[in-house]
Amino acid sequence: MENPTPTDTPGETATVVTAADVAFRFAYILLATAAIGLTVAFVLNITEAPVWVFRQYNTMQWSVLAHLVALVVFCLVLAGRMPRLFFNIVFAAILAAMYASARVVPLGDHDLWIRAAAGNQLPGSEILAMALYAAAQRAGIGLDYVPIAIGTVSGFLYLQVCDHLLASGGNLSARRAKILAGLLYLGSGVQLLFFRQYVENTPPSIPFLLLYVFFAVSYLRGRRRGFDWNLSFSALALLLACMTHGQNVFLTPSLAILIVLRRLLRKQYLASLRDVGASVGLAAGVFAGIYYGLQALGFHILQGNIRGGGDKIMFVPLHDVPSPWVDFTFFSVSHLLQLSNTIVLVCPVAAMALVLGLRSSLAGCRAGCHAHAGVSMSDLLSPDSNTWPRGGCHGHATHREGLDEHLFLVILGLGYLGFACLWNFDLGFPGDYDLMTSMGILLLPAATAATVRSGRWPAGLALAAIGLPYAWGTIFLFLRP
Repeated sequence: MENPTPTDTPGETATVVTAADVAFRFAYILLATAAIGLTVAFVLNITEAPVWVFRQYNTMQWSVLAHLVALVVFCLVLAGRMPRLFFNIVFAAILAAMYASARVVPLGDHDLWIRAAAGNQLPGSEILAMALYAAAQRAGIGLDYVPIAIGTVSGFLYLQVCDHLLASGGNLSARRAKILAGLLYLGSGVQLLFFRQYVENTPPSIPFLLLYVFFAVSYLRGRRRGFDWNLSFSALALLLACMTHGQNVFLTPSLAILIVLRRLLRKQYLASLRDVGASVGLAAGVFAGIYYGLQALGFHILQGNIRGGGDKIMFVPLHDVPSPWVDFTFFSVSHLLQLSNTIVLVCPVAAMALVLGLRSSLAGCRAGCHAHAGVSMSDLLSPDSNTWPRGGCHGHATHREGLDEHLFLVILGLGYLGFACLWNFDLGFPGDYDLMTSMGILLLPAATAATVRSGRWPAGLALAAIGLPYAWGTIFLFLRP
């Protein structure tokens, strides 16, 4: 189709920008209100649900603090001044030393998992997690040290994912982007999951989740009309995460979003069938191989999970239920506080960062096309479209990629938030600390990319610094020498 004649429509542009500004300010007001509500609830003690993020540092572990300070200084001084791969390796090595310097007091089903690892039964909802601990037990590796290995790999993969996300460019320098990535990761309550002796069933899924993000972004950036293996690798990583722990099933809608964004909106129907067929075939083959392979090794795979204390009430009930494992109903203030506490603990700047990034992505798209009236969405998303000007900020491809990736990351975040909102954490806080926080690691690459794309360095640095006292005020409560 012929390009529409460029027209100067300042009134229409001003209306769009004003609407974006109003939406941004509205989101900011909501977040500020939530923060004030948490503070008031804590000060007035108007509910039985505690506000976790306000803690006294009365159990400070100085060896851990020394490693944490070293990591912060390492990010501030050497980020962007070392080869990226080497920086990521050294960062992960310092993380490993920090995780080994303290142990976590037994939380949740820790003792149950230690006992179960000595047997030959694998719960169906967490096959790979239990298989990992059983393999470590048989190899003579202390289970207390498995979380350190998981945390080291996760830290390295997190930085790799952030490098991959930001490879298409942003509004901050590579050095500043790297600093934000490191500080946001260090300022997350997820860090507790990797310290010595934290034996639980959800942390082993974190490396697979990070790999899922890596391959998913690669798939969204693909240019070929033909078959793309990155969807198959994404599906495989998500399958392994779900086999490690069943909570990750909440993320499966994001896999369908990949097909929609990459193929269906561009009317590449045949290519989508090839991608889906290969993904299903690979995932089915790997699942069958793991399932029957573990049985051949003498393990018995059971239905359900290893129940440590709870009932069959999976979701927060809408009304009162006579059960010792249900603390509140869905619309209660206590439930709202639990959800708010969880989000703040995992990534206190996640919501604001996602708003900033989406606003930046949309603004970039408008900068490239606001002068072209009458252009349809299918035209804009078509890889052969000539309706986007090649000038502007970064050109057609970068803007479209940025918006696609951001939408995918938002869907991932919503999957985690849906789980955190709906699931009945029968052991509560801190018994179900791992369930509440592990999948939330997906908010961190999203928050990093969004903050970088917003281009606000002082605000981004301040947001990243906020997470450090919030998260570590809680983490130190459960650490011992």
